[in-house]
Amino acid sequence: HYLGFDVARDTVEGALLTRSSVVRERCGIPNTVEALSKVLEELHKKYPHLIVGVESTAMFHLETVEACTEQKIPCKLINPLCTKEIVRGSVRKRKTDRDDAVAIAKLLLQGEGNIVSVEMVKDQLKAIVRSARKMGELRKLLSLHARHLCRIMGSLPISMTELGERLQALERELQREAIHHAASPLHTLLQTIPGMGPWLSAVVLAEIGDMTRYHSGGALVAVAGLDPRVYQSGATLKTMGKLTKRGSPHLRWA
Repeated sequence: HYLGFDVARDTVEGALLTRSSVVRERCGIPNTVEALSKVLEELHKKYPHLIVGVESTAMFHLETVEACTEQKIPCKLINPLCTKEIVRGSVRKRKTDRDDAVAIAKLLLQGEGNIVSVEMVKDQLKAIVRSARKMGELRKLLSLHARHLCRIMGSLPISMTELGERLQALERELQREAIHHAASPLHTLLQTIPGMGPWLSAVVLAEIGDMTRYHSGGALVAVAGLDPRVYQSGATLKTMGKLTKRGSPHLRWA
């Protein structure tokens, strides 16, 4: 049986599908490890070969992964773009949490998603790298607003200038922390590539993760979203389209 969870900050909508795509059960529960574990324990007793799927949604899916690990139930992480494609392909294009839960369960039935663990979701290096990137984006956005405001007012408030300096200091501190966490022979090896310094090498390591997950170089290219879109019609095959950009934007940036 396939259990799809659509998670939000406070609640979780679940839909249990059979192999014949029939919705067997539905549930709506609080998004806490305790509540999820209780429901999963009951369902696992009824359906021993249960597989759980959840969308990768900020960090709201963490409780589900922890509960599945606690109950020793395989949990797969689903790309939200896959769920959106199901909604787009429907006639009415209706999107609700209940419908999304069914869509996630159907994706599990099709073999989509990758099994994840708590350790993978709580990847410290990736969290630090992405936080540093976010601080950099906020700093650049603040700089653009500051230029516009300066043209109008002639000067900037001291607090805005100080905020920019604090964001830059925090960004650099997080970068140093990421480089420290990434220290390894592979991190050193990446720096032998022209243009790859300690920071960029740390970003690449954080986003790639476990190299054994990729069966070929093409799989790694796909994770970065650098593979071209393929268009085929009749005898015409066009493979040099635009980039899919469906992978990690941080890895593409690096």
